[in-house]
Amino acid sequence: MLHPYGSVRPTGPPGWEKGLIQMSVLTTIITVILLVVAVLLIVVVLMQKSTSGGAGAAFGSDTTSFTARGKAASKEAQLRKITVILAIVIGVLAIVLAILS
Repeated sequence: MLHPYGSVRPTGPPGWEKGLIQMSVLTTIITVILLVVAVLLIVVVLMQKSTSGGAGAAFGSDTTSFTARGKAASKEAQLRKITVILAIVIGVLAIVLAILS
């Protein structure tokens, strides 16, 4: 029976097959991290208060206390920062995956 590449098996530097397996594992790990970060980004965006209330109201951001007003503004600013950071991480991971593929 002939080998898929003809009669001669493809050769490369020593350990080249091991390198391909390691790249495959690295690509899988980065893909899983990308998916987790994407889900986190969706959750953070849904927690933010929109003009119509959004899902942020379900997590206690609509309170009537005077002191809670500052906390809600601080929470919104923190959620915005987290959103930007997660978006940057997704972009970097996507570029890394494109380079590795």
